[in-house]
Amino acid sequence: MKNPVATYPLKYPIEFGKDKVIDMLEFRRVQIGDLRASQNKDEIEAGLIILGRITDLTPAQIDRLDVEDMEGAMEIVEGFMPKSRKDGEESSSS
Repeated sequence: MKNPVATYPLKYPIEFGKDKVIDMLEFRRVQIGDLRASQNKDEIEAGLIILGRITDLTPAQIDRLDVEDMEGAMEIVEGFMPKSRKDGEESSSS
């Protein structure tokens, strides 16, 4: 990834293919399209969709993530989310 804004070293690297290992996740910032792709999904599925999109991980690679690494990566994802999405609030005008 060109110019990642955050990185996360995996405690349990993902092995796939012949001699291929992912031991570090690189993140870009969340964009509107990432939020749209994750709408109408439950919280976990939405988070995994966004995680895949902003790290360039495939669904198969995400499925191989250790839960501890997923939790660490999701903390980074949550840091990029709009305040209303972090708090679970719907945005409204008063």
